[in-house]
Amino acid sequence: GSHFYYEYETPFGVIIDKQGNPINLTEYTTIFPINKVYDFVESDNNHVSIGTTFNVARDTSYIVLQQIDTTCQLISTQFVAPDNLYKGAFCLESTNNNTFTIGGFSIIYTPNYDPWVAYAAKTTATGEVLWQHRYSVDFDTTKLSYIYQILAIPQSSDVFYFGVCDVVSDVNPTQGDIFMARADSSGTILWKQKYNFNFDSRDA
Repeated sequence: GSHFYYEYETPFGVIIDKQGNPINLTEYTTIFPINKVYDFVESDNNHVSIGTTFNVARDTSYIVLQQIDTTCQLISTQFVAPDNLYKGAFCLESTNNNTFTIGGFSIIYTPNYDPWVAYAAKTTATGEVLWQHRYSVDFDTTKLSYIYQILAIPQSSDVFYFGVCDVVSDVNPTQGDIFMARADSSGTILWKQKYNFNFDSRDA
């Protein structure tokens, strides 16, 4: 997880016993003072976490992939597809060929910020990008959309994306719909279904 200290946020890993007592606590740092960890998976007897790091001004943002061993010690840190886009990751799915599919959002940075657009990338275990998609064609780009969860489909190379779309504002309370989409092994969305429950919704 991550913990706050004023404008700063630091990720950590903790090993606990069966009674919840901490055995080992380790903090992880990056080049930026704010780092959020959102998800992790097991890979080759270690752990891989995904998150977002950005500066206090919040005008620079990168997706962070970190390798962590079984004692919670940091092995390595990679920035996924660093470019001039403001990007963040919420979820991580591991595949049997030692690759990862990452889901989150992408923004073309402007002083007022463009709407969040659903984003996904597939990387190797070392963070090398195999493909990435900014799904601006598949969603209403005048509103916000992002991927919160990725689920592998058994006996298939396709995955399911779950998230929110048609979000009016990123300020609570906000209005949006839940979506589910199926994407193939190259990240192309095959179909997308939106669920409107006629009430304010943010999480899926």
